[in-house]
Parts: sequence; structure tokens; C-alpha cells
Amino acid sequence: QFLELQVGYHDALQFCKINAFIDPGIHLIQGDNGAGKSTLIQAILGSFPSKIVSLHQFPILPPSEMLQSFWAGVSHELKSHFQLELDLKGHDFSGGESQKILLLIALSQSSPWYIFDEPLSNVDLAHRKEWIELMLKWAQRQQLNMIVVHESSDQFSQFSQLNHWRLDSEALTPC
Repeated sequence: QFLELQVGYHDALQFCKINAFIDPGIHLIQGDNGAGKSTLIQAILGSFPSKIVSLHQFPILPPSEMLQSFWAGVSHELKSHFQLELDLKGHDFSGGESQKILLLIALSQSSPWYIFDEPLSNVDLAHRKEWIELMLKWAQRQQLNMIVVHESSDQFSQFSQLNHWRLDSEALTPC
């Protein structure tokens, strides 16, 4: 629940008095570029920093030893569900591969909520739909509460089991 949430960017308030109650389940927040999706997510994360696992829009893989340690913590069941087994030693990963790795590491963490900001934006279109389906099936099977942020045109919109939200900067109260 958010009451009177204020959202800003670079020390300037953009939106004030955002009130929302988010039911458990899987939510999709969509909006055009610049509508404030990522800014809203940052405000939510700032309000509940220790209770949410998040994956940001531009993920960066940690150093090799740390990455191997995190990857070792991902269950065989999760790796098997996503059909992703990797040798992490000495590889340079593409942006899409990095997002897949970090998504599984995030999903392996125990949390009441997960927030993913454009989690598959760097994954090639041929695999994106498959990964969306796998992510949603995993979330439903594990009864996870999840918020996914993606552009309006993305393939997430075809999944009816999502609670769809449209973020329109004109609908928010400017400060």
C-alpha cells in the first residue's frame, strides 16, 4: 500500500500524492518512454528497501567469483524450469544472457515481492516470449507476488493472467 507517495528524479519532484493498494499476484505496469515507470519503481524500492528483490533495467553482472557464488545458490529446479545451465568461468555474456542469469538469481531469493524493471529488454525476440511464459509459470507455481515493468508495446500484454496497469504521466498529480 502506498499513501501520499512522492516521486522524483534528480532531486526534483515529478509526481505527488500517489495512492495505491497492490493486491498479491502478478502485475504488469506499462507506459510509454518517459512516463515515469522506472522512477515509480525506484520510489517503491526506496519505501520498502529490505522487503523487495529487484532487477533493474540495466543490470550489471558482478565479478566472476561473486557471480559463481550467486549462481551456485540458484536451485536445480529453477535452472531446469528455465532450461538454463551455464558454465560461468571465463565467459563474456551478451546483454540478453546477462539478464537471464540475473533474473534467475533474483528469483532464487526469498522475498514477499519481486520487482523487475524491463527484465527481458535485451533478450532477443525469438526467446523473449518463451522466457515471459516461463517467468509467469514459475511465479504462479511458487505463488510469488511480482511487479513487472515494460514498455507498452511489449509482448507481456498478451498474458491475461496479469493485472495490467497503464502508467500515464498525465493521469498522475504533478507537483
